[in-house]
Amino acid sequence: MANSQSVVRSFFPHSRAGHAGLPRVSSSIVPQRYLLRQGHCVLFSSSPAPAASKRSKKGNRKELQEPVPIPRIRRKNLPHSPDGETITIRPTPFLNKPVTVGEQVVAPKLAHGLERVLFNPGVHFLRDPRSGVYNFNPWLSKITQPEEFNFQALNPYITASKDQTLVDVAEREDCRYASSTSSITNLLSKMHQVLFLEKGLHLGGLSSAFSDQPANLTGMSRKPTSALLYFKNGRYVIDQEKSEEEGDNAILMTLGHSMEKMLTLEPQEFNRYLKSHEGPDVLKGPEAYHFATIENFMLRSQLDCQDDRLPRQTFDLKTRASLAVRMDPRNFLENSAYTLTAKRGLFDSFEREYYDMMRSAFLKYSLQVRIGAMDGIFVCYHNTQNIFGFEYVPLEDMAVALCGSVELGDGSFALSVKTLERLLDVVTKKYWGENIKLTFGPTRKLPVRITCSVAPRFKILGFHSVHQRIC
Repeated sequence: MANSQSVVRSFFPHSRAGHAGLPRVSSSIVPQRYLLRQGHCVLFSSSPAPAASKRSKKGNRKELQEPVPIPRIRRKNLPHSPDGETITIRPTPFLNKPVTVGEQVVAPKLAHGLERVLFNPGVHFLRDPRSGVYNFNPWLSKITQPEEFNFQALNPYITASKDQTLVDVAEREDCRYASSTSSITNLLSKMHQVLFLEKGLHLGGLSSAFSDQPANLTGMSRKPTSALLYFKNGRYVIDQEKSEEEGDNAILMTLGHSMEKMLTLEPQEFNRYLKSHEGPDVLKGPEAYHFATIENFMLRSQLDCQDDRLPRQTFDLKTRASLAVRMDPRNFLENSAYTLTAKRGLFDSFEREYYDMMRSAFLKYSLQVRIGAMDGIFVCYHNTQNIFGFEYVPLEDMAVALCGSVELGDGSFALSVKTLERLLDVVTKKYWGENIKLTFGPTRKLPVRITCSVAPRFKILGFHSVHQRIC
C-alpha cells in the first residue's frame, strides 16, 4: 500500500424528509461534488460527512469508517491529505450523440400480430384464461427447448474487447473508453445506487397486495460487480467479468436467444433454425447495432426489434421467466409447474413478475434502453415451457418506478455516466497503459457508499483473475 490511492466522496443533498422517514430529492437533480484525496477510493452518497473513527493504533491519523469491509484491502491507517481537489459534476450539459458506422442494418419486427401490444398498455394474455380463446398465434404457447434449437445458426456474441470495429470507432471519435451495454450497465447501476438507493422504488399502480412488500432493490442488485479494462490503441475497452451466477442462469440466457427468434419470425421461417430441419442452412446476416458517443465513452448497443410508429422506433426484447424458475433455475423443469393465471395478486400473477422486475431488472433494462436510444422493452412472460403473455414497458414507466419522474431519470443517467468517467479517469491516469480490474462494492447500510478496489496487470484464468498487486 505504498502507492497513494484516491478518495472520492460524493455528497448528494436532500431537500426534505420523504417516504418512510428517508430523505428524498427535490424535483430537480442537484450537482454532484467530489473530493479527491490520498487514501482509499470511496464514493459517498448523502450530505452528512462521514464520521471519523477512533484514532489508529499507529500514529495520530484517523481512518474512514466503512460499514462493510471489502476483501483484499486493508481499511486501517488510511492517510488524509489537506490539499484535496474539489470537483463539481452537473447533469447538464450532457453529450449523447449517435454515430454512423458502416451500412445501417434494420432490426427485425415483431411477428404473429404481437405489435398490438406496443400500443395497448398493460398485460396481454396469450390465451384468455376465462374463455380459452387465443389472442395470438397458438403456435407461441409451446417453447422450443434448447436441445431442439440449432444455436450454431446464430451469430456469436462479440465482447467489447474483441470488437475491432468498436475500437476503431472509439479511436476515430477520440473517445477515451469503449464498451458495450452488457458490460457497462452494471458499473453505471452502482453509480445510480449512490443517488437513489436510499429513496426506494415508487410502487404506484400496484395493488394493495404489495403495500407491505419491500420497496427497494434486491440484494443481488446491490452486490459488488467487477469490470476488466483492456488497454488498446491508446484507450481502454471495458468488459464485464463473468460471474458464477451466469452458469446457474444458463438455461434462461439460452432460451432468451431462441425465443427472440420465436417472437420475430413466422413458424415456417423459425423452423429453419431447428436441428430437425433438413433444408439448406440459415445464412447468418449482420446484426443491427447502435453506436453512440456518450461523454467520453463509445458505447455499442445491439438492437433487438423496431417499429416505426414508436416515438424512438427501436426497443429491447426481454424474456422473463416466472418466479419459481428464477428462484431455482437449475431445476427449471420441476419449477415449470408454476404458471401465471391472473393479472393481479401476490403469486401466480403478472403483477408479481412486474414487481420483481422493478426491484431486480428495471435499473439494468432502463440503462440499456437509454444507451441504445430505444423506446422501451417488450416483455414475454414464460416458465421455460409455455408462454403466458406479453407487455410493453416504455422507458418513461421505468424512470418513474426507479426515480419518481422522467426528469430525475434523465438526470440520474447523466450523473451516473459522468461519475463513472471521473472514477475511471482517476484510476487510468495512475496505471495508464496497463490492463486493470475494477471492483465496485456498495454498502448495505445508510448512507450508501460505493468503494472501488483496483488490481492492475491482472491475468485471466478461465472466469477468475489473479491480482498482481492491490492499490
